[in-house]
Amino acid sequence: MSIFKFALLRNARNRTAIMVICVFPLLLVFIPPLWTGEWAQGFYLIALQIMVGSFILARSIIDDRLDKTIYRILAAPISMYNYLIQNLLAYLLPLLVQIIVIVIIGAMLYGWGLGFSLALILCYTIFAVTSVSMSFAWSCLFQNKYSNFSAFVILATFAGFIGGFWVPISLLPDSMRFLGMLFPAYWASNGIYSLGAYGVTWEYWLSLIAMLLFSAVYLLYGGKRRII
Repeated sequence: MSIFKFALLRNARNRTAIMVICVFPLLLVFIPPLWTGEWAQGFYLIALQIMVGSFILARSIIDDRLDKTIYRILAAPISMYNYLIQNLLAYLLPLLVQIIVIVIIGAMLYGWGLGFSLALILCYTIFAVTSVSMSFAWSCLFQNKYSNFSAFVILATFAGFIGGFWVPISLLPDSMRFLGMLFPAYWASNGIYSLGAYGVTWEYWLSLIAMLLFSAVYLLYGGKRRII
C-alpha cells in the first residue's frame, strides 16, 4: 500500500477530521443568513474550517514520529521526500473535495454565478494549499502533540480574529490590519471580500499570490526541519 493510500485511509478513520471537514461545512451551507448580506460570514467560516481541518490532518506527522511509525516507513525503499509529498497530497485531497461540494451546493441554493463560483473555488483551493503547508511546518516545531494542539488553538484564534474570519477586516484598526497581513488568513479574507464586492480584480489576484508565497515559505521551512 502506498503512503498516499495509507494516509487517506487514516484520514477516513479520524472522526474529528470527518466532523470538521465533512459535517461542519455541510451544516453551515444550509444556514441562509450566513450567506446573505454585505458581510456574509459563511464564506469566512469555511476558510476557518479549512485552516483547522488542515491542522487536524497534519497532526498525523507528529503521531508517526512519536509512535516510531516513521522509522518503519523509511526502512522501506521510500525517501523522506516521497513520504512528505504523499502525506501532504493526502491531506489536501479531502479539502479539495469538500471545497468543490460546498461551492456547488452554495451555487444551487444562493444563485452564485459560474464565474464567482470558479473564482471562489480557486481562492479556497490556494488557501487549502497554504493551510496544509502551514500545518506541516507547524507540526515540525513540536515534539509533543498536546503542546502542538494548544499552541495552534491560540494561533488560530488570533489569526482568525485579525485575519477577518470573525469580524470584517475593514472594521479593524490599521495597526491590526498590518499585523494581519503577516498571516495567510488575512489574504484569504481579503480575496473573498474582494471577490464578493468587486469581482475578480487585481486585489483578488494579489491575495492569491500572497498565499502562494506563504505556501512556498512554509514548505521550504518544513522541508529543512528534521522530523525524526
